[in-house]
Amino acid sequence: MGLPALHDAGVKLAFADVIIVIKLIIVFFVGALEDILTLLNGEDQGASGTGLGSLLSPMLKVLDDMYSAQDDLIKDMRNHDNAQKEWTDDELKKLYETVERLLDLVSLFCYVPRSKYLPLGPTSAKLIEIYRNRQYNCIKWHERCCCCYTDI
Repeated sequence: MGLPALHDAGVKLAFADVIIVIKLIIVFFVGALEDILTLLNGEDQGASGTGLGSLLSPMLKVLDDMYSAQDDLIKDMRNHDNAQKEWTDDELKKLYETVERLLDLVSLFCYVPRSKYLPLGPTSAKLIEIYRNRQYNCIKWHERCCCCYTDI
């Protein structure tokens, strides 16, 4: 006996409820862990302290940068949706550079597969894909149209 088919509306609703509960639990524990890390970061660095504050401070800064960038992305997406406006090349480039910067920072502390890890969450994946496709098409256009002008 396998899983029920996901085309059934009741199953979809139950599945969505489970996913939401799991996400809420994760958010709760991440928040609790951040509180613990913040407390450790603020501790006295004297003989009685664990000395973890100096190690954790840069990690907390990266988390703060990620959350701030996620908030900015959500605002930008909401503004684009409300105005029914396309993303410009400059906006997509800024988003791409933010993702790359965050990947560089996270990579300082642990290994992350750059092609799979999305520091701004899954909502950024489509926009990053659009940017990469535009860049790829631009390069291909230049290869086709400009290759005969190499003597100039």
